[in-house]
Amino acid sequence: MSTKVNFTSYGVQFKNIEINGDTYEKGVSYYTTGRGRNSLVKQYVKALYGVKCSVNTNSFRSINIDIKAEDIPADLHATAKADLKKVFSSGTYNAMEDYHDYKAVEIEKEHGIDCSVNFLKVSFV
Repeated sequence: MSTKVNFTSYGVQFKNIEINGDTYEKGVSYYTTGRGRNSLVKQYVKALYGVKCSVNTNSFRSINIDIKAEDIPADLHATAKADLKKVFSSGTYNAMEDYHDYKAVEIEKEHGIDCSVNFLKVSFV
């Protein structure tokens, strides 16, 4: 069963983020739902860049973020992409050895909520 939470991370006040929790021997593991992850990204982009974006979830941990190119100056596109990957990407994929090198994102470290994505694509449309 999902619930909604509010928290602050990266200097952004996130509101009504939908999460689920699974109980294990060692406690409860919390993670964002697809809707929660999409809302988190939208709120982050709005707070930092002052623009709206479109977020589509392709699979369990894969998202596409579309931002109108004219909404952010062209010289900041690379910085915005790098920033979004740093905040939400859970590591890198090693195709030669076929594994994902996982790293916890800051929100998981601070609040115990896994909101990371394995594959993140940022496009300026």
